[in-house]
Amino acid sequence: MEAWIAYVRARPFFQAGLAIVLVICAMMVVGPLVAPHNPVQANPAVSLQPPSPNYWLGTDDNGFDVLSRVVAAPRVDIAIALIATAISIGVGVPLGLWAGYFSGRRGPFGWLSEVLLRSMDMLQAFPVFILALALVAALGPRIQNVIAAIAFVNIPVFVRLTRAETLSIRQRPFVEAARSGGSSHLRIAFHHVAPNALGPVLVQASVTIGWAVLLTAGLSFIGAGIPIPTPEWGSMIAIGARDMVTGQWWPSVFPGIALGISVVGFALVGDGFRGFLDPRSHG
Repeated sequence: MEAWIAYVRARPFFQAGLAIVLVICAMMVVGPLVAPHNPVQANPAVSLQPPSPNYWLGTDDNGFDVLSRVVAAPRVDIAIALIATAISIGVGVPLGLWAGYFSGRRGPFGWLSEVLLRSMDMLQAFPVFILALALVAALGPRIQNVIAAIAFVNIPVFVRLTRAETLSIRQRPFVEAARSGGSSHLRIAFHHVAPNALGPVLVQASVTIGWAVLLTAGLSFIGAGIPIPTPEWGSMIAIGARDMVTGQWWPSVFPGIALGISVVGFALVGDGFRGFLDPRSHG
């Protein structure tokens, strides 16, 4: 714990990232409760009001209060990112362990490992956004389908990351000792190798959460993600974009700032964890 505290204190960017993530998570819990106006109730009588004491961040062309929707959006955006990333890890890590531990071995396990790896190559051959868009278009623009699409496109990331770690760990002496002791291959892979391969996975998880938030916003921006009036940063940017040419910049700029800050925050946290897990970076 002391080493962790000293590490955090010595890295202001990591501190900033942690602060951003904590604030966003707090908004995810209490955002709709502290919003000054109802984030899903429009008032056409006050459409496109500039920032003022009554509407601190203004209103959009539907009469939604921008501030209320900005602070309520993390309940959707961050929840989608967390759930999708958890699913990606839950599926990708076991597959990566299998692909790494049995890579190059003879027999059906080795063949299945090679087939799995080639399948991941095929998935990664498609642009991530286009693949996610196709999945949502096929399934329908609902929150559950957006989560499924984002989780699916991120599975290859965790498969390859876990496989790379497993390839290194499976040659270490404690694995050879477990094998000599009569442990089965599956027990060695999931009981001995898996705990030692999770460090980089946790680092990648933070980055993937930020990427998932950005992907959710991108899908909503083009109308294939979360339907209106659910508060979501991407759809808010899309609603406000058409008014920027006439000078009403606030409906899209403020949610865009919130989106950018959240992605940067998760990236800083991921970078900080990466440094903490690498003893060479301590000093």
